[in-house]
Amino acid sequence: MEFWSETKPVAKVAHKCDACEHPIEIGQQYSRMAGKDDGYFFTIKQHLECRVAECALADLKDLIGGEEWCHLNDLDEPDDLLWLQAEHPVVFERIKARYARWLENSNA
Repeated sequence: MEFWSETKPVAKVAHKCDACEHPIEIGQQYSRMAGKDDGYFFTIKQHLECRVAECALADLKDLIGGEEWCHLNDLDEPDDLLWLQAEHPVVFERIKARYARWLENSNA
């Protein structure tokens, strides 16, 4: 990673959360990450709750500081969704439709 920064501005226009894909409303504080990796610039916008949940999941999986990251919009284990439901229910409610197939099998 060539550089990376994170700020927590207040939205002046509506954005879409890169984690849950729900709107970040005007006037809502959010996490804005920007950087350059392997020659490519990037910007990531997330609800504060989504950012906290994603970091907690990475910490749980011991991914902090590593090259791998577990994005909320790309979970790969049903147990991660159940953990999210128990630990971060607001975020779970935003993304549960994306993982309906897992929920049907687990009765979550």
